[in-house]
Amino acid sequence: MRPLRFLLLIAALLSPAGLSAQPVGDSDRQAIQSTILAQIQAFRLDDAGTAFSYASPYIQEKFQNPGRFINIVRRNYQHVYRAQDVTFTELSVVEGHPIQQVHLVGPDGTAVIAAYIMQRQEDGSWKINGVHLRKADDTTS
Repeated sequence: MRPLRFLLLIAALLSPAGLSAQPVGDSDRQAIQSTILAQIQAFRLDDAGTAFSYASPYIQEKFQNPGRFINIVRRNYQHVYRAQDVTFTELSVVEGHPIQQVHLVGPDGTAVIAAYIMQRQEDGSWKINGVHLRKADDTTS
């Protein structure tokens, strides 16, 4: 996904009109949530290689290697990197991409909503194609 398309996807996510009622099946929902949890667990263990393996090819290309990836997550996504509490909320579809909303409590006790943009791979697995964080009390979406 090109950067401009990514920004358009985020804009659509933040706009209630951009949400689709298209359902995601239970098996895909479980696979998506398992992927997210597995990456969060890898971050907790500082396992850069495993965490990087759950990123989509686009994200892997953007960050180039596991060490760089985990360093950027560590610096800019503390709520993801050291989530103290993880609660899955709604799963919607925007422009054909499932967006899993996750309530995360960070190491400082503050809460955010993480919008995980998911991408199905050719083998049927799910990868994380981006994460957008906003304050949990933010009512913009």
